Amino acid sequence: NKVVVAVIDDGVNINHPDLTDNIWVETGSAYGSSKIKNFVWDELPDNFPTGKHGTMIAGIIWATANNNRWIAGIAQNVSIMPLRVFDFAWNAKESAIINAMHYAISKKVNIINLSLWQSQFIYSNQYDEVMKMAYEKGIIVVIAGWNGDVLSFRNSGINTSINPISPVCNSSGTKKYSIGVGSLDFSWARARWSNYGSCVSFF
Repeated sequence: NKVVVAVIDDGVNINHPDLTDNIWVETGSAYGSSKIKNFVWDELPDNFPTGKHGTMIAGIIWATANNNRWIAGIAQNVSIMPLRVFDFAWNAKESAIINAMHYAISKKVNIINLSLWQSQFIYSNQYDEVMKMAYEKGIIVVIAGWNGDVLSFRNSGINTSINPISPVCNSSGTKKYSIGVGSLDFSWARARWSNYGSCVSFF
């Protein structure tokens, strides 16, 4: 069986030649064999091919290898489940993200990827339940550690041990419900804009 990775983002271009064979398909949906589940109420059909960022993330995970096209993804034997939570203005409601996570859990995915952009300083306990549920189901949740204090143009990372942010910091004591990911620069040092601290597991 293939490993199913839910990409919760702005959608995925399911018609991209490097991805089209690697997209998870839900049979029996309202749109036939829908390939994208939409959690944004903007009247786009579930299988509308959208999402520049989500397409990039999906390609990094598993763009088809050895086909003489573009890049090769880092994984093999993977199905990408595109879950769209961002609208065209790059806004995502907390409820949409949580609902998408619940959907992924209900479909028994193996991994949930959240490379999201939200306010850099907001912590919400609304994520606690769904993060705990994924953890208890054995689902690996990989979350971007965010890009620091860019909103004030200081372009410097923040310490998540002091300023926790969601959902990467939504854990329980010593139990880490997710893998927080930071960024390195070209010298293999932490990028100055990348967050750090107890919520960021590796870079």
